[in-house]
Amino acid sequence: MAELGARYEKLTPREREVVLGDLAEARASLLHAVFQVLDLGVRRHAALWLQWRPWLTGPGLALPGSFLLMGVSLSVSQVCLQLVGSGTPQPGATTSGSLTSLLTQICLLLGWSWTGGFVVGCLSRRTLWASIVLCFWPCLLCLSRFHLESLSRMCLLWFLIPAGLGVHQGLRRSGIRLPAALAMATALTLAMLLTWHGAAQRWWTPPSWLVNGVMSWPAWYLVARAGSRRPKVELVC
Repeated sequence: MAELGARYEKLTPREREVVLGDLAEARASLLHAVFQVLDLGVRRHAALWLQWRPWLTGPGLALPGSFLLMGVSLSVSQVCLQLVGSGTPQPGATTSGSLTSLLTQICLLLGWSWTGGFVVGCLSRRTLWASIVLCFWPCLLCLSRFHLESLSRMCLLWFLIPAGLGVHQGLRRSGIRLPAALAMATALTLAMLLTWHGAAQRWWTPPSWLVNGVMSWPAWYLVARAGSRRPKVELVC
């Protein structure tokens, strides 16, 4: 029984003690005990999906955010390629305009990725694996269908670095202060508005309102939570 309890690490020490005590009193066989513990684990995990947090962070953020942030990563790579003279310049484009566009898109890529990762890490700690799967599935799909000779397919994955840092911080911290959250959300909104002016719309590009809506709400969510519990946001995760 002690070995069985050691293997079931997802239970807290107190819960593990109660489960092992019940199994010992029932004098259950080892096989029966294993099935009982597995059944408990399945029911406990299924209960997590009765809450709104896993659905918001997984299908609501990780899945669409992965697709959209790959588009931003690709756009940043294309502008960089244009600035070094290896890409095909757009009609009427200038070096100054390309540099401004690059800095704006880098700001959005870093900010959207980090805030999205922070919210995922904070709100879905016990279902983080599902959010990770929903994030990496679009990556694998797009990598297998990427066919641009001028760019490496790895340019699609720039967003994973700040997103991973955001998840790490979300797992370790209970929140961020209101001034920092407000400054970050405001900066992202201003950068977002700059991209609206004269933005070229291609047939494969998702509508701007969709990209901005999906990727901006995590930053303003942090602001709302920080404002509700001053002076520091306390996210219940």
